[in-house]
Amino acid sequence: MRTVGIDLSAQPAGTAVCSIEWSGTEANLDRITVGIMSDPHLARM
Repeated sequence: MRTVGIDLSAQPAGTAVCSIEWSGTEANLDRITVGIMSDPHLARM
C-alpha cells in the first residue's frame, strides 16, 4: 500500500509531497519532493 501526503504552502516553493510505501509492519519513505510548482509534479505521485 502507498500513502501520499501533501503539505500545501502559500507559495509553490514551500509546497511538499511525500510518498510512503507500506509492507507488513514496515514503512519506507519512497519519495519526498519540496517546491512543487505545478500539477504535472503531483500527477507523477
